[in-house]
Amino acid sequence: MIRSPRPLRIGINSLFLIPEGVGGSETYLRNVIRELPALDPSIQYTLFTNRENAGTFDLGGYDAMYDEVRCPVPAVRRPARLAWEYSLLPLQAARAGVDVLFSPGFTAPTRPWYRSVVTIHDMQPEDLPENFDPAYHFVLTRLMRQAARTAAHILTVSEHAKRRIVAVYGVPDEKITVSPLAAESVYFQPVAATEIARVRAKYGLYAPYILSVATLHPHKNLDALIDAYLALRQMGGTGETPAQLALIGLRGTATTKLEAKIREAGGEGEIILTGWVPDADLPALYAGATVYVSPSRYEGFGIPVLEAMASGTPVITTTATALPEVAGDAALLVHPDDHAALTVALRHVLTDAALRATLIARGRIRARQFTWRRTAEATLAAFEAARVR
Repeated sequence: MIRSPRPLRIGINSLFLIPEGVGGSETYLRNVIRELPALDPSIQYTLFTNRENAGTFDLGGYDAMYDEVRCPVPAVRRPARLAWEYSLLPLQAARAGVDVLFSPGFTAPTRPWYRSVVTIHDMQPEDLPENFDPAYHFVLTRLMRQAARTAAHILTVSEHAKRRIVAVYGVPDEKITVSPLAAESVYFQPVAATEIARVRAKYGLYAPYILSVATLHPHKNLDALIDAYLALRQMGGTGETPAQLALIGLRGTATTKLEAKIREAGGEGEIILTGWVPDADLPALYAGATVYVSPSRYEGFGIPVLEAMASGTPVITTTATALPEVAGDAALLVHPDDHAALTVALRHVLTDAALRATLIARGRIRARQFTWRRTAEATLAAFEAARVR
């Protein structure tokens, strides 16, 4: 009699995750962790957490399928976290009997006693080195190259990112699985007018307003959006009531430059930088906006585009990197360097109700084509592929 192989035990390396500090990769991991257990109840998971994120994961009601190993290392101290990840975590994985160690944060310690699956969300460290501290960049790129070379399988979030991984690291195409991301279900739910009014008042917004959600980093290209918005104001092309511009997101390396630009243009009160906002406020911020704009030059995926579409907000984005993959035919696309085209697109959406209705309808359809269940299914397939290599 042939015995069936024992169920997989998957280790999940969450040591990189600082709550509310790593952007879309946190959204990705939390949703995948919640969705995975429903796909195969025979699998057991060991979740390796750090000092900041221990005990914070929603396990989707499948708590019995997860064992949590709390590592007393602070993720905010990157050298300490990386030292733990590459020296002690493999030993912890061995003690837990892990078959596959899933590392969803770019770096992955590989050892002979388990298979390694790594998620490389994008190639920004290789493509945009100027966005990183030089010392950290030196270490990170070397660890990414090592992970790409030694992992049994690589996950990434877009075809654009996959092409860049293949081109830069020379790994075989078949070693990489694309698992697109999604908008969370809360963004598909109607938002009460009273909640939209509350959130607008909280952040000093009035209707109409243009919304962008992004960490204030240079590649997000928010200076182009500010230029387009200022040009629009000068044209008087924002509709009957002049629109505000709301820039929502963590203060990044472009913050000082953007603040100076706004001051020099006399844009205080018209251009609002909110800084970080709680996730609970985001559905109302999206739903209350007349148009959502992602002017980015570089995205591994671009979850906010889908969040805006799911919320029933028309979207303008760019032709750069993965954004056309995400937007499909449900958004207006402009080149990230064409400020005049962005100004025209803004004017059209703000003043043309029929265009807004078309983009809203297409956006809702587009957003529903991406689900976290499908992301989890692709992730599980990568685990199975890694196991049989």
